[in-house]
Amino acid sequence: MRFQATAAFVPLVRDTIRDHARDEGRHHAFFAALFDQLWYQLDSGLKARVGRCLPELIRACLWPQTAPVRTSLRLAGLSAPVVERVIEASYPAEEVLIRMRRACRHSLRLFEGAGVLDVPGAREAFAENGLLTPGGSADPHEDAAS
Repeated sequence: MRFQATAAFVPLVRDTIRDHARDEGRHHAFFAALFDQLWYQLDSGLKARVGRCLPELIRACLWPQTAPVRTSLRLAGLSAPVVERVIEASYPAEEVLIRMRRACRHSLRLFEGAGVLDVPGAREAFAENGLLTPGGSADPHEDAAS
């Protein structure tokens, strides 16, 4: 399918993006309500385990999946060392971490407000997975200040 740049195309894209943003807002509202219900029903031992597991789950969902890119670059004829340089240049770790913190900022605020970061080992697990700013904050706006 090919789209022509017409006057109708720009509103179509804008409307699609607006609809997607609304859906994301609904998903987060549902998740926040569900999380509150679940979190407050957990005993302290299970809260500690969940608090330590959440950061790895978030990171697994948000970290770029570079295997398909590597495969495509290799199929295009690039050597393995060149592919690695392209991946490193395209996905610089510090930039990926900043984008990841921004992407999960609402969830981090939810977790912080619910006390997830206060359970034993949770704050450390979030920090180890790069979800807290270098200063230890869950606020991604502090990335800009550092």
